[in-house]
Amino acid sequence: MQINVKIKYELSVRDLLADTEMKLSDLKLMIQEMTEIEENDQVLTFNDRVLVDDKKSLQQLGFKDGAVVCLRAKKHRMSEPAKGSQTDLLKNPFVQNLIKNPEGMKSMISMFPGLENEIDKNEELRQMVNNPNFMDEMNKLAADPEYFNQQAKNADVAMARLETMPGGLNMISSMVKDVNDPLSNIMTKTMQNADIKGGHKVNDIVRDAVPNPKVNVNWLVHYRKQICELNKFGFTDIQRNLVALKQCKGDLCKAILFLTNERVSLRGRG
Repeated sequence: MQINVKIKYELSVRDLLADTEMKLSDLKLMIQEMTEIEENDQVLTFNDRVLVDDKKSLQQLGFKDGAVVCLRAKKHRMSEPAKGSQTDLLKNPFVQNLIKNPEGMKSMISMFPGLENEIDKNEELRQMVNNPNFMDEMNKLAADPEYFNQQAKNADVAMARLETMPGGLNMISSMVKDVNDPLSNIMTKTMQNADIKGGHKVNDIVRDAVPNPKVNVNWLVHYRKQICELNKFGFTDIQRNLVALKQCKGDLCKAILFLTNERVSLRGRG
């Protein structure tokens, strides 16, 4: 009997015309032609259970018209992680310093108000961020690629077992909605709303320190060398010397000229 089977893969749903007498392996070949996912790489889930017996017919598996099959492609992992993988990111000195310094991680999170609010509202995220064992585990994953691969395999096995349990797919979906989706949405909104201003080309090397208006400058210390030189030229009034140096931005020759003109002006008045 001809039936319509809906193949749900990622965010799309495709219709497939099949026969109830055909075997599961034949259905996989049809899916391979439709999605280009190899037969051996397909993980098919129907009625909250993973289909593993390729010799059974669709009728034996309980397929009816309008049956919905969820398709997932197996993930292949290499023995050594490729360049640019998660382990390379974890080995980055900046990331490692964050992992070893929980307070630094919290400070970075505080830079994104939306992310900080989401963590406060989400129990799972809050426990993960505040758990010191989580940071130790991340450090161990970065240091040992074999351990990273083993933990990734364990996670795959656990997810596969969870899929075979009644309601397992709903549980996985709930985990994604509770943890992954909030983080992705917050980071996307943050980047979209970021106010990034364009810069300009600097031809010469800037060697001076960036001025900070909030810092109180001790001008006596700042211009101590120039003040000593002014004393040698007979300008012994420190307060007047500081006024001249500040007026001339530390230029000794201009400061001498400024003070000389000031003396001449005062004498002219006298």
